[in-house]
Amino acid sequence: MQKAMRSYLQLNDERNKITNEVLQGIRVVKYSGLESVFIERVEEVREKQLDAVFTFTLVIQSLVSIMRCAPLFVNVSSMSVFVSSHNITQSEFPVKVQSNIGFLTLMTQPFSQLPMYMQSAITVMVSQARVRDFLILPELNVIEQIPSKNESTAVEIIDGTFIWSDPPEIPMSKQEKMKLEKEAQRRKQNISNGKDQIKEQNNKNINQEMQVIDEQGRQQSIIESSPSPSSSSSPSSSSSPYSSESALSTKQGDLKRPTLADINFKLRKGTLTMVIGSVGSGKSSIGSALIGDIEKQNGEIYMSGSIAYCPQTAWINNNTVRGNITFGCEYDEEKYNEVIRVCALEPDFQTLAAGDMTAIGEKGVNLSGGQKARIQLARAVYSDRDIYILDDPLSAVDAHVGRILFEECIDGRLKEKTRLLITNQLQYIDRADNIILLDKGRINAQGTSSQLKEQGIDFQKFIIKESKKENIDNSKEDIEKHKNKHNQNKKTKRQSKENKIENEENQIGKSDKQINQKDNKDQQLLKSNEVETAKQIMTNEEQETKGVPWSSYFNYILSLVPLSLLIPFILIIIASEGINIFSQWWLGCIGSPDQIKSISFGWKIGMYALFGFGALILFLIRAFTSALAVRRSNRLIHLKLLTHVIHCPIFFYD
Repeated sequence: MQKAMRSYLQLNDERNKITNEVLQGIRVVKYSGLESVFIERVEEVREKQLDAVFTFTLVIQSLVSIMRCAPLFVNVSSMSVFVSSHNITQSEFPVKVQSNIGFLTLMTQPFSQLPMYMQSAITVMVSQARVRDFLILPELNVIEQIPSKNESTAVEIIDGTFIWSDPPEIPMSKQEKMKLEKEAQRRKQNISNGKDQIKEQNNKNINQEMQVIDEQGRQQSIIESSPSPSSSSSPSSSSSPYSSESALSTKQGDLKRPTLADINFKLRKGTLTMVIGSVGSGKSSIGSALIGDIEKQNGEIYMSGSIAYCPQTAWINNNTVRGNITFGCEYDEEKYNEVIRVCALEPDFQTLAAGDMTAIGEKGVNLSGGQKARIQLARAVYSDRDIYILDDPLSAVDAHVGRILFEECIDGRLKEKTRLLITNQLQYIDRADNIILLDKGRINAQGTSSQLKEQGIDFQKFIIKESKKENIDNSKEDIEKHKNKHNQNKKTKRQSKENKIENEENQIGKSDKQINQKDNKDQQLLKSNEVETAKQIMTNEEQETKGVPWSSYFNYILSLVPLSLLIPFILIIIASEGINIFSQWWLGCIGSPDQIKSISFGWKIGMYALFGFGALILFLIRAFTSALAVRRSNRLIHLKLLTHVIHCPIFFYD
């Protein structure tokens, strides 16, 4: 039972994981038309889970059946021994035996509940083991907020070294470890027995990849040490660090290097510090290090004050826009309106159906990237913290909106706060009190913009990717100009034709105005209805409190057994309960000589034992059919629910 329960919980985790992945990427699933494929994938895991459920349910139901019949067999055995050893007659039976048997019969209910207690105990044991495996994992190196000795310093890192550590090893049973080891051994054997052609092709692919890296100006030393195609078939090629065998045997920890190293900087209170650098230089890791997401290997961190963190990927809660901004804080209308203004959200509220009371779907799927970034920034500003860590909030918005955010919010309302702005918007570097240049996880230089320029620092070399983007944009503009010239030639040819049609359009325009007036009224009415609908989105579920219709119970019964087997299933239940009740009535007939006079006293006791054995057989059949019915019901209801959810229109998920 414990093994079945453990298997059930593990399969339940796997099924929930797959289902969550499907629902998170439901748009891609629907665009690709892969609903049926993923339904089958989830159902495969569900079938394995139902096998474990069937085993567990069958054992529990069988134990319940045995426990319900146990008092009956105790009655038969004790009654037979007592009557035969003491020569009890039928007239003495009610006084000396039947009264004691009544007390034994009272044990039926507690005995029948015993398997349920066993089920709960096993569930607790398995759950406790799973929770224990989680709790004994290594603790994270949490960064404590230690006030700096200097009162003017808000954040200080001294000789900091940070690294993205590997996730802790998931505890596994011996069987799971043996299974993984066998699979790894099988793959290793297949690789060692592979054909020379496959090895040669793999080495060619590796060479090509290394050459691509060389063209990009990175990792040239790796290219020099990569094997040549001609040496792939030689015995010495197996010792190459880039052969297939060594690639599989290489541990991830051997290639691990610090994400950030030798980090030293201070954030003074009320100042703006910008972190700039090329892509992959570790800019976002600076923010992650300050909030404790990255493991700190060396160094010290001093921090005083509360923190508001805006990650590069906006986090949006399934709530209204206002609820996402206030986020549990007390609503202050004046403060709220000011935050909305500085975050340039007022125009967006006018386009939303219910303004700031519009419900936002999971992960903000009904918002644009810029809207999500500004709502996240507004939430941080509204929280009124001491330290603000802003990870590139300007990249998701247009240039003019970014200017408003910087002027009115970052360098406006947050003027007196400590701000760490991670960005590559070089037009604002002159406004920063301190600039940190990152290169390959290390601080290359820091200071004000004038100080860095005096040192000969060229900011553009840290923005390689952005420069490439600009070049691509410029080429796109040239193509667009060429298209515009071509379109202009077409327009001149069409001009004459348009002049001929103009008079006819003027005549039709009068009737169009009348139609447009009517359409405008209809659109206003429709918009008002949409607003009311949007306002009620968050309360509809609370208002729907109707009772469950009888059809739901009927459908659940039909999911247990097919309609053709419904009557036999009901007859089995009636027969098992009937023979149990009949055995109790027969017990009363044993001590009464006036009832069923044609049967002797000994035969009455024998018939009582036979009824008990028959009740046990029927209860076991009932347990087996019940386990099958539960399995069938779980499969059909889950399949029906999963199918309906995955085939819902896309706005259901918004």
